[in-house]
Amino acid sequence: MTQTTPRSYSLTRTKQMRIVIGAALLAATAACSEKNLEIGNPNNPTVTAAAGDPAALQLLATGLLADWRASKPVTGTARLGREAYIFTPQEGRNTTHYLIGINVGGQQKLDPTGFATGAWGGPYNILRDIYNFKAAVNAGSLTAAQKSAALGLAKALEGEMLLRVIEQKDTLGAIVETKANANELAAFVPRDSVYKVIMAAYDSALTALGAGGTAFPFVLHSGFNGFNTPTTFATLVNALKAKAAAYYATAGGGA
Repeated sequence: MTQTTPRSYSLTRTKQMRIVIGAALLAATAACSEKNLEIGNPNNPTVTAAAGDPAALQLLATGLLADWRASKPVTGTARLGREAYIFTPQEGRNTTHYLIGINVGGQQKLDPTGFATGAWGGPYNILRDIYNFKAAVNAGSLTAAQKSAALGLAKALEGEMLLRVIEQKDTLGAIVETKANANELAAFVPRDSVYKVIMAAYDSALTALGAGGTAFPFVLHSGFNGFNTPTTFATLVNALKAKAAAYYATAGGGA
């Protein structure tokens, strides 16, 4: 004969289980709060948040180096100088925007909305990134030497980005100041002034790197092997400065 559990015992056990589960849910709910569920928008980082997070500083530095690598204007300027050609039949604007242009009053001119005008955006986006990077470094809890090393790298990249602009725009001049308000544009300055700002940026970078101690507060990728400390990176900055000085002298300035 099969033995069965009395119905009253089964109901009592079920009630007990419900009470235990209900208590657990109540405790879990009490442990949670709306505040605990709020996190910063990872797609909208702030300078303040980055300043207090060493991992964020590494990401910012890595982003600057990626910006630097992606900003080389060789293909664009080479096409304008008829030294290179981009074989992309699926993208005809590589020819029309650089080599043919549009008809304006019976004359062929560069399309003002074409690819050839895009060289403004890249360097100035990077200069904005550099501005934010410096703000995060200055607001962070790094040592004086670490801040100096980080700012040395940033100043060197400032010089590089402005050189990217002026070596393409030449007598047009350039904007050399990054405003706190990204919607506010500083005035254009002539070519000679741009080169002076570039040379000053490299000099400032060398001074900062000289006080930067033995290591950066972030890791440079393997492409900088041999130039990944403030001291060795300064040798690279000296080379970049020499290149800028040669360009400046060719343009009729400097000594």
